[in-house]
Amino acid sequence: MAHLQEVTVYKNRLMQAVCTNTAIQELLRVDGEDDMQGKDFVYERVFPYVHVPEVTEVGRAFICFDVIVPRVWSNITKQLEIDVYIMAHQDIMRLPEGRGIRIDLIAMEIDKILNGSTKYGLGEVELTYFGNFIPIKGYYGHEIRYKVTDINRNICEGD
Repeated sequence: MAHLQEVTVYKNRLMQAVCTNTAIQELLRVDGEDDMQGKDFVYERVFPYVHVPEVTEVGRAFICFDVIVPRVWSNITKQLEIDVYIMAHQDIMRLPEGRGIRIDLIAMEIDKILNGSTKYGLGEVELTYFGNFIPIKGYYGHEIRYKVTDINRNICEGD
């Protein structure tokens, strides 16, 4: 009757999608980090749990996410929630040449990955919340929440 076996699978899938996205890679890099590639961002800038940077860290941008199960309707179905936290230091928030705000553009790329996707549950992932937060002094961020129904694959697949 396990309901959580997909949590790690979905976290790994999202980590892969985020860290291989070239637009996100560009937005997570700051001056002098041109050599950072996909795997370099894992547990450095992209975390599959809520990570709050140290106040003393050099200004960076981060993406954190988690998969939770807020509701279990039956032994077969449950609701998954994918919570994404995007934060950046105020010194690197504004991008040069009027390109925009770093966390806004990262949020847009995350939304392209998740919103409407069928890779995380049964049916399409749906945006349910977009808001702001301040994790620590000097950092600002967006919180994005998605939901999707999923099935208990143990029961449905006969395990």
